[in-house]
Amino acid sequence: MSEPIIRELKKEDLLNGFLTTLDSLRQTSDIDKNDAEKIFEKIDS
Repeated sequence: MSEPIIRELKKEDLLNGFLTTLDSLRQTSDIDKNDAEKIFEKIDS
């Protein structure tokens, strides 16, 4: 098994499975994508 790569979250990650992965901690994959982007922008600023 290869070592994981740790990097900063990117906006495109929201559409590439990040929210589905977060479901293991809390249900997130059903969030509206526009709302997810707004939250990301708030975190990223």
